[in-house]
Amino acid sequence: MARNRDIPAWAAGYIGIPFVDRGRDRKGCDCWGLKRMILAEQFGVDVPSYDDAYFSTVDPAELRRVYEEEEHSGKWIEVMRGYDKPGDERPGDVVLMRMSGQPTHVGVVIAKGVMLHTEKDVNSATANIDGFTWKNRVIGIYRHRALA
Repeated sequence: MARNRDIPAWAAGYIGIPFVDRGRDRKGCDCWGLKRMILAEQFGVDVPSYDDAYFSTVDPAELRRVYEEEEHSGKWIEVMRGYDKPGDERPGDVVLMRMSGQPTHVGVVIAKGVMLHTEKDVNSATANIDGFTWKNRVIGIYRHRALA
């Protein structure tokens, strides 16, 4: 559980959602589905579903194509590369992380240094971005142009 006391009350509604590959709602979602749901419901930002772009989150090649397509869409601004300590990130920013060396995982910033995410075999939860598990996996933090 994250240590930040500035976590907004709305975040509680996303904690504990079961992980489901290609899931896009509260019955279950993967990290992209959670990102998509939070951005739409809390920030009014619609991002593509991509639920038909990959078969499973265990296929890094398919997920990499999704992230590359989004990166080249021109809709995202890089806020910071890597992650050392809480900085310029703000709620609604997206944390892109490596899993098995590939850019295949995302979380959504909900407070300085804190993200919401979900991964296989783990229900959605908060995590400290600079924590041992995530800090060295962060590729960068991105902000949708609609929130800039």
